Amino acid sequence: MEKDANKMILKMKIAQAKNKIESAKESLKDNEHFIKYVEGFSLMVNVDGKKVPVDRNTICFYEDNQMLIKAEIESEKSKIRSYEEEMEEQQK
Repeated sequence: MEKDANKMILKMKIAQAKNKIESAKESLKDNEHFIKYVEGFSLMVNVDGKKVPVDRNTICFYEDNQMLIKAEIESEKSKIRSYEEEMEEQQK
């Protein structure tokens, strides 16, 4: 009985991790679409008398944010593997 409850909890944790992965992937796509949209305007800003393009290289922390989201995805995948291994161990 306890094994069944633990298995159910692990399945719920796996589903939750998969939902987080899908949400993070959607964020990556949304961010990429947004940056392409902004770059499409060929906007420039004046910085100390110099014209600087507004793009993925000049928007502060854009790449850092994308890398953080990718790391979150990998972390959730690792959790799923761990939960699946735990389920396999319980079946023995």
